[in-house]
Amino acid sequence: MTQWRKFTLYGHGNKIELDQLEDDLISGHRISALFCEIPSNPQLRSPDLRRLRTLADKYDFAIACDDTIGSFINVNILPYVDIVMTSLTKSFSGGSDVMGGSVVVNPRSAHFHTIFDAVSSEWEDNFFPADAITLSKNCSDVVSRVLKSSFSAEAIANFINRHPSVKRVNYPSLVESRKFYEQVKRKDGGYGSLMSIIFHEPTAAIEFYDNLDVPKGPSLGTNFTLAIPYAFLAHFKELDWAASYDVPRHIVRISVGLEDTEKLLRVVEKALGCISTNLTVSEE
Repeated sequence: MTQWRKFTLYGHGNKIELDQLEDDLISGHRISALFCEIPSNPQLRSPDLRRLRTLADKYDFAIACDDTIGSFINVNILPYVDIVMTSLTKSFSGGSDVMGGSVVVNPRSAHFHTIFDAVSSEWEDNFFPADAITLSKNCSDVVSRVLKSSFSAEAIANFINRHPSVKRVNYPSLVESRKFYEQVKRKDGGYGSLMSIIFHEPTAAIEFYDNLDVPKGPSLGTNFTLAIPYAFLAHFKELDWAASYDVPRHIVRISVGLEDTEKLLRVVEKALGCISTNLTVSEE
């Protein structure tokens, strides 16, 4: 197993950080691999995979990208990456009753044989037969499920984004990196089922979350809608650090499921209606 001597976090994934990476490479710094996701969780930003591919070819490093949130139904990233990693626990299954994961090594990658041999040497066939049967059954309608949840999520994200208590909604079609998502978006694909909401006031986030009548839980891509106070669950002991990467402590993350779109919009509208009207708006 490879032991990484050092790693660098580019937590914003923006042009400034990508420029810094390129400057470092030009000055002689070398890396073995770059790991990213499309889009990111919970900022829902997308990396510039075209530019990263150019850098990877020039400076000989591999790109490993997690497409779980975008899903391979919505995006096709294989032309730009060496490895595609996907959680089969999420939308691929949808049933929230089985776990799994997949790794696809790009056969056109210059690093194909090195990566494939390394993965093959570590792989063990220890998938429990009943889990394999469940996953196979659950994934039979993955295309229609992903497209349905993506359609509903886009409608809900746009609806929430118009509310005066909301500072912004992080969703691939609403963030600045939209153009990078659309570079790999399939012709009939959507923008995914995941979004996160940042309110002007913490009190508004609390009132919305407490009155949002959907199941609460930390997974995503389930057939039913889920919501969580993301920072408090994922970064409880490092809230200030998370906030420095645009994940404020009162961010609310929603994974949209397969419920009727209009019904979900009414649920969201009711929760937004419970926000106190006398809140003062503060700007960062």
